[in-house]
Amino acid sequence: MIAMKKIEELIGSDFNGVVSVSKNGDSLFKEAYGYADLPNKRPVNTDTIFEVASGSKTFVAIGIMKLIEEGKLSLESTIRDL
Repeated sequence: MIAMKKIEELIGSDFNGVVSVSKNGDSLFKEAYGYADLPNKRPVNTDTIFEVASGSKTFVAIGIMKLIEEGKLSLESTIRDL
């Protein structure tokens, strides 16, 4: 499959995760790569749940600040307002 080779070329050999491509709700491609637990060599599968813990807080904060910058939110906005 040409598409699969292109995806593997783009992600490289150090990628650990799942690549999923869908169109209109239909899964076109879903493949797991690398290890979920490198020290124990436990491979990733398409159902692997990754522990991101506090790693996502920075992305959420950046997204919120971007929305504030664009005037779509304010520091005084509450969840109820949204």
